[in-house]
Amino acid sequence: MRSAAPYLRGELSRRLNMRRTPELVFHHDKGLAEGVEVLGLLNRLAEARQEQGEP
Repeated sequence: MRSAAPYLRGELSRRLNMRRTPELVFHHDKGLAEGVEVLGLLNRLAEARQEQGEP
Protein backbone atom coordinates (compact mmCIF):
# COMPACT_ATOMS: atom_id res chain seq x y z
CA MET A 1 0.00 0.00 0.00
CA ARG A 2 2.79 2.40 0.85
CA SER A 3 4.28 2.10 -2.62
CA ALA A 4 0.87 2.86 -4.15
CA ALA A 5 0.24 5.90 -1.90
CA PRO A 6 1.38 8.53 -4.43
CA TYR A 7 -0.84 7.02 -7.13
CA LEU A 8 -3.83 6.77 -4.77
CA ARG A 9 -3.28 10.32 -3.60
CA GLY A 10 -3.26 11.58 -7.18
CA GLU A 11 -6.43 9.66 -8.01
CA LEU A 12 -8.19 11.03 -4.93
CA SER A 13 -7.14 14.53 -5.85
CA ARG A 14 -8.50 14.20 -9.39
CA ARG A 15 -11.73 12.44 -8.47
CA LEU A 16 -12.57 14.69 -5.53
CA ASN A 17 -11.49 17.88 -7.33
CA MET A 18 -9.18 18.86 -4.48
CA ARG A 19 -6.38 21.37 -4.84
CA ARG A 20 -4.49 19.87 -1.95
CA THR A 21 -4.79 16.26 -0.94
CA PRO A 22 -3.54 15.13 2.46
CA GLU A 23 -0.67 12.69 2.63
CA LEU A 24 -1.83 9.10 2.88
CA VAL A 25 -0.39 7.11 5.76
CA PHE A 26 -1.09 3.43 6.25
CA HIS A 27 -0.90 1.62 9.59
CA HIS A 28 -1.46 -2.03 10.44
CA ASP A 29 -4.73 -2.33 12.33
CA LYS A 30 -4.58 -4.92 15.10
CA GLY A 31 -8.23 -4.39 16.02
CA LEU A 32 -9.57 -7.34 14.06
CA ALA A 33 -7.13 -9.80 15.62
CA GLU A 34 -7.83 -8.44 19.09
CA GLY A 35 -11.58 -8.65 18.46
CA VAL A 36 -11.27 -12.30 17.45
CA GLU A 37 -9.30 -12.98 20.63
CA VAL A 38 -11.95 -11.30 22.80
CA LEU A 39 -14.72 -13.27 21.08
CA GLY A 40 -12.81 -16.48 21.75
CA LEU A 41 -12.54 -15.62 25.43
CA LEU A 42 -16.26 -14.81 25.59
CA ASN A 43 -17.11 -18.10 23.91
CA ARG A 44 -14.93 -20.00 26.40
CA LEU A 45 -16.67 -18.18 29.25
CA ALA A 46 -20.12 -19.05 27.84
CA GLU A 47 -19.10 -22.70 27.48
CA ALA A 48 -17.80 -22.81 31.06
CA ARG A 49 -21.04 -21.31 32.35
CA GLN A 50 -23.08 -23.81 30.35
CA GLU A 51 -21.08 -26.68 31.82
CA GLN A 52 -21.77 -25.35 35.31
CA GLY A 53 -25.48 -25.04 34.56
CA GLU A 54 -25.60 -21.28 34.76
CA PRO A 55 -28.00 -19.44 32.42
